[in-house]
Amino acid sequence: IMLSEIVDAGLPEYAGASDAWIPQVCASWDVPNVFEQLDHPFVVDIPVLIAQGGLSIAGAQAWGENMGALLGNSTVLRFPTISEDLALATPDCLGKLRVAFVEDPSVVNGYDVEACEAESPAVAFTPAPG
Repeated sequence: IMLSEIVDAGLPEYAGASDAWIPQVCASWDVPNVFEQLDHPFVVDIPVLIAQGGLSIAGAQAWGENMGALLGNSTVLRFPTISEDLALATPDCLGKLRVAFVEDPSVVNGYDVEACEAESPAVAFTPAPG
């Protein structure tokens, strides 16, 4: 396991920030460090749709719930049997909701989130050999 994987697992909100090339690139820019100015909660009043795979690092760390709690106008969908590949292995209902949400974010008000979350596919366990 690489150090960056440990950091990403322990602090998923900073996943990727420990990549070795980032400090080198930042050091080459002639700009001031504004980390302190930007290190505050992200609060917006725009509609936000969050989909989280329960088997992902972010899902195990409750990232979606935590981010949703910070945002005043968010909808969080949790798919307990999907990992980081949620963007690629999308349940049909989530794909349709994403398209509808882009066209009209208020569509989530009448949407059955629980029914969509129930479309999380069953895990196909493989029996142990022998």
